[in-house]
Amino acid sequence: MGIVPDRYLIAISLLSPYIAPKSLNALVKDFTPEEFFTRKAWLNQPLSEEILAHIKNLDWAQVDKIAAWCEKNGVQVLGKWSHSYPEKLSRLTDAPVVLYLWGEVNFSEQAVAVVGTRNPTNYGREVAYRIAKELAEAGLIIVSGLARGLDSVAHQAALDARGKTIAVLGSGFQHIYPPENKGLAERILATGFLISEYPPDTSPKQWHFPARNRIIAAISEGVVVVEAGEESGALITCDFALDMGVEVYAVPGSILSPSSKGCHRLIKEGAKLVESAQDILEDFHLQLFPKKLTDPDLTSEERKVLEALTLEPILLEDLLQKLNLETSSVLAALAVLEVKGLIRSLPGNYFVKC
Repeated sequence: MGIVPDRYLIAISLLSPYIAPKSLNALVKDFTPEEFFTRKAWLNQPLSEEILAHIKNLDWAQVDKIAAWCEKNGVQVLGKWSHSYPEKLSRLTDAPVVLYLWGEVNFSEQAVAVVGTRNPTNYGREVAYRIAKELAEAGLIIVSGLARGLDSVAHQAALDARGKTIAVLGSGFQHIYPPENKGLAERILATGFLISEYPPDTSPKQWHFPARNRIIAAISEGVVVVEAGEESGALITCDFALDMGVEVYAVPGSILSPSSKGCHRLIKEGAKLVESAQDILEDFHLQLFPKKLTDPDLTSEERKVLEALTLEPILLEDLLQKLNLETSSVLAALAVLEVKGLIRSLPGNYFVKC
């Protein structure tokens, strides 16, 4: 069992659907959470009848239910009043009044956000994976939003590097979104942690996701955008980052690709152009670790397949034509090379050298 959460903090978090973070900060700033409710401090505040009704009719049975769930699952409930509240979030004028934290919590290490489109190309997937993995190998924590697409790729890359990663959710912990990322969230908990400003029983809402982007930017020392269209939510994260003086990095793509237009605009506006993880690491005075080039135990066919692959994804059909080997032999070699961590398979039967 974990530490018993402060039920008054949970009660304040239940007001977040009805009161914007900046207004909630102003409402409670002169009181402890307990004082706010026991002294009915809200009675003297200029609040609408609707908000007053929500405070007066707060469901304390729900508060106790959430507290029990958090205690059972080891979830921390942290308020702005705590000395443990992350100083990085103080850069936000609308910082969350209450945070729910689940996992191996550590805000003291340097972190970089890796974000991008939910519908990446193979190019975007490979670049995001490579950059996030190398940043994690160099010791940086990878931050992202657990969304489909490049967020998931970034988290996965950090885990594959045996590094740490932080996922900032747009829902409560009992409603991991998207549902298919529940397993990924569980893996993150082994070495990193999940963050949400919403109580665990909160389902995802469309407006939660742009709001959570401010937390992603605030807890990071840099934000890397790999692939983003002109209307991508990743650009919202960049706007928050720029407002706080956080460095923004952007990966260029094809001038013909709609998925890269957002990145190109960022570069035009002053974002640092990124061609490799080292372009980011030099700002943190870090270096990449030397990579293992090949495995001496490879068979001749496995070595031929490895040598035929490059850092650009190649379709299986094109690889077969390039090698002029039996299909079964190539497939067997690909399987071995992937197990050895020398290559990666991508959606659509593409393969790439690591």
